[in-house]
This record gives sequence, structure tokens and C-alpha cells, in this order.
Amino acid sequence: AWLPVDTLQRALQTAGRRLDARGQSYSLPPGRADLRRKIAARAAQWGALFGADDLIITAGATQALRLALRAVCQPGDAVAIEQPAYFGTLLLLEDLGLKALQIPTDPVEGLLLAPLEEALQRHRPAAVLASPTVQNPLGASMPVARKRDLVALLAGMGIPLIEDDVYGDLAGDAQRPPACKAFDRCGNVIYCSSLSKTLAPGWRIGWIAAGRYHSTVLQARMAGEWAGAPLIEAAASELLASGDYDRHLRQLKLRIAQGMQAIIAQVETSFPPGTRVAAPEAGFSDLGKASVKDRCAGGTSSRTRPWHWRQSGTVVFPGGGRTAKLPALERCQ
Repeated sequence: AWLPVDTLQRALQTAGRRLDARGQSYSLPPGRADLRRKIAARAAQWGALFGADDLIITAGATQALRLALRAVCQPGDAVAIEQPAYFGTLLLLEDLGLKALQIPTDPVEGLLLAPLEEALQRHRPAAVLASPTVQNPLGASMPVARKRDLVALLAGMGIPLIEDDVYGDLAGDAQRPPACKAFDRCGNVIYCSSLSKTLAPGWRIGWIAAGRYHSTVLQARMAGEWAGAPLIEAAASELLASGDYDRHLRQLKLRIAQGMQAIIAQVETSFPPGTRVAAPEAGFSDLGKASVKDRCAGGTSSRTRPWHWRQSGTVVFPGGGRTAKLPALERCQ
């Protein structure tokens, strides 16, 4: 298990002892103030300019992304996204009635700005949704200069950037690189992140710094699933304050790096000759290019269904254009 169970339980116990009667009631938007202050303080370390009052706590990053898309898009609008993209992003766009405008993404340097600019001029999407730091599934991160250029490009065209930074804390060694939000001077970047991928998926702690869309997002948060969980928010605040989160991150990044090296080695020895696999900067996922049809028993449906190595627990999702629907998991032997 990669979850720091003892640390999580200790934080919950500490938070439970400190909560007064008001802490047993609803946590109303924008969320617990001390948690927002700690998130803002951490973000300031990589250059973010938003404060606690600019943050809204959400039930994970997916809710933050949904709120962001609803704030700037109408059904039928196009949204520029990375290609390949996280299947959850495609499902979210589909659920909101939005069209995906897929932009080529480099496995090392992330979203490519030249094809993006061409697509923006031709199609004028309502927004760009991207993960410039540790993109899923490539694990790529845009160089800092290109992040700055991306922010400037979109600000100049008046097209909002919805930045999914859920893996950002996994990047870098001593200090994580800046997110695009660090270069936002006009509130055009809607920043979304969470603790789900780095700490505890079940806690459902996410946040959004919506820039000039703050009021719209806050109203939508209050009109939807508006109440948070005060105990979980208090425990998350305790973890960020105690240093336990940073200690966990250091161990987690080391384990991920070791696991990724093992996966790449396995791919290089087990897949057909000519297989290409990128070495991601960080994160849990990687992308290889190969014909894997013969990897499944009977040679069936590996082009459209995910499969995994049973012994290692590694899940493989074949790529392609039809990734908005996720088929049932097929175990191959």
C-alpha cells in the first residue's frame, strides 16, 4: 500500500480532538479558512499570486474541473485538450456536452504551442484544459519558458486556461516547478488541484483558484454539492502544517521513480522489437508505442480494451481516438 495510513489516521485523530461544536456542522463554501491559507502558502513557494480568499475547496479535482468548465463554457462549445488525454477528461467533456479539440503533445515537453495557436485561430475554443506539469498519461512537463508563453498566448486571445495541476507536487526534486498560474497577471488561468493523487483519494480534498471567474465558480459551488466535510478538511490542514505531507511526498516520489524504472525495463524486454517508451519526468503513468495485439489470450480486443500484467499489477490502456468510453477491464494472461 502506498497510502500513509498511520499518518492519515493520526491527522484525523488530532483534528477530531480540536474540532469544537461548530466543527461538527457543515463546511460551507469556500471551505475551511486555515486549509485555504496553508494551500495558498504552499502555492506561493512556486510563485502563485493567489491568496486564501481566492481559493474554493472542492470535493476533489474533478469537481474543480467541472466547476471551471461550467463557468466558461456552454453545451456545444469546443475545449482544446492535450492528445493523448486522460480518459476522465474526455468523459467529463462528454457529460457536459462539450467537444474535444485535441492538440498534439510531446512526450517530453508537453503541449505543443505551434499547433495549439493554429487550432485556436481556426476554431476559437471556449477554453484550453491542460496539465502542463506532469501530464497524464505522458508524464511530460512543459519547460517553464513555454508555460509562460502559453499563459501569454491565451491571455492575448482572451481564451481561459483551465490548469489541472493534480500531479504538480510530484514534479521536481528539492522544489517543484511553477505551475502556469504563477505567470497569470489577469485572472485568466483557472487553477485546479487536489490531494487525491498525492495523499488520500478517499478524502476528496481539492481546490480551485478561479481568477476572474471566482464569483461564478463560488455561486456554482454553493448551488451544487455545496457542503464539505469539516473533519477531513481539518485533517488535511493538520497534515500540511505538521510537515507530514512533505515527508510523505519525498518517499512517494522515490517509490514512483523506482516503480517506473521497473516498468520501462519490463516493457523493453517483453514488448515486440521497435517498441518506443518515453521516460516520464514524474507521475504514475507512461506511454509506449507498440503493437500489443498478440499480448492478450487469443489476440482479442487489445486495441480497444485495457489489460494488465497480473503479477505486477500494472494496468495498460491501449491508445487511440475512441478513448471517451472506458470499456470494462480485461485481464490477460
